Amino acid sequence: MKKVTLLMLLLQLLIGVSCKKDNTQKECYQVRYVMNYCPNMGVLVEFTEPNPDATKIERDNGKVIYQAALLNIPEQYHIKDKVFYVKYHYDKDKENELNKGMCPAIFSPVKILIGDYASENACKNP
Repeated sequence: MKKVTLLMLLLQLLIGVSCKKDNTQKECYQVRYVMNYCPNMGVLVEFTEPNPDATKIERDNGKVIYQAALLNIPEQYHIKDKVFYVKYHYDKDKENELNKGMCPAIFSPVKILIGDYASENACKNP
């Protein structure tokens, strides 16, 4: 009887672990294109919602915005004020490499993120 109980517990544990959501799955975020970020570097975007991965910027009027430089964003999204959706990841080594020779940002330095997906429509979960 103990073996059966132990086997049932082990089976439940394995099922529970296999059904957990993949924590590496990237979220989908709505952003607004602001401008190119340094020549041939990426684009400066503003997140439409607060985002802990972006640089928090407090404007003189007290408004708080969240901006980041996004790499790998197709040209079709490089239109002032264009709103689109992105998935991205952060690569600290890549950011450090780019910051070494980077031109000064027009407003202030922001976090650099690597774009993995861009779309005019909300992201679809596979």
